[in-house]
Amino acid sequence: SLYDFVYGAGLEPGRRRAMRCLAPRRGERVLEAGIGTGLAARAYAPGVRVTGIDVSWPMLQRAAQRLHQQRSDVALACMDAGALA
Repeated sequence: SLYDFVYGAGLEPGRRRAMRCLAPRRGERVLEAGIGTGLAARAYAPGVRVTGIDVSWPMLQRAAQRLHQQRSDVALACMDAGALA
């Protein structure tokens, strides 16, 4: 998609840096606010339980398609980070 093309390459250095700083390990839980199409979710180590939220249902649908075969430990929810359920 155009979104992945623009934000994928353009923001990849920041995603890599954030992942190095966060350094999540197996068994830890992560809340990723604004998961978008799930580009960063592929980089979490195996066994890291990720909950990804976004206010955009279409973005979450793309994330679900992307992660379906790659990551079964990522849960997705349509939610505003400023008003967590």
